[in-house]
Amino acid sequence: SVAVVLFNLFLSFLLALFIAWIYTKTHKGLSYSQGFVFSIVMVAVVTTSIIMAIQSSIIAALGLLGVFSFIRFRTILKETRDVVFIFIALSIGLAIGINSYVIAAASALALAAIILTLTKFNFASGVHNRFIINLVSRGLLDDGRLRDTFAGHVKTYSILHTRRLNEGDYEYTISVYTREGVNRLIQSIDSKDYIKKLDIITGKDTVEY
Repeated sequence: SVAVVLFNLFLSFLLALFIAWIYTKTHKGLSYSQGFVFSIVMVAVVTTSIIMAIQSSIIAALGLLGVFSFIRFRTILKETRDVVFIFIALSIGLAIGINSYVIAAASALALAAIILTLTKFNFASGVHNRFIINLVSRGLLDDGRLRDTFAGHVKTYSILHTRRLNEGDYEYTISVYTREGVNRLIQSIDSKDYIKKLDIITGKDTVEY
């Protein structure tokens, strides 16, 4: 009936809106997109309408499969986490489309609780105190000079890139694993008169970007 159709679409919209809100509250990094949040909501509603249309018609299901075979999605998702939210929206739309309201609501609440818990405890955040340093020095930095530059503040380091600049200056990109964060390392490097420029990027940000 029309009432059931409208109820299903409205319930799908509410649950997808809740999942989209969870996404905005737990999102990290620089790749946030308002259009993607809209897509989470719309995917659930569209999936519900499709499932209601084809659940009693094999011919309609085959026709829909043929239509989707011509569609190519060219949008690249920067984070695998975004794909998970699309699947959550699909599962909600699918469950409501077949009138499994309890499964849809319970799944949305359980998944939201899991996502919030993992975000709160920063699950699997990786190794701390790992940074990318970009610096410009007067002349070459041999192994002895590098050890003196990082003395007492870095456990390990690895040169990722070296480039010769004008007037005998050299630019280095170095991955470092610090002992006590980054502040003391910055102070130590700033005290060296042969360092002309220093930029530091956290490894975490480079991955999530």
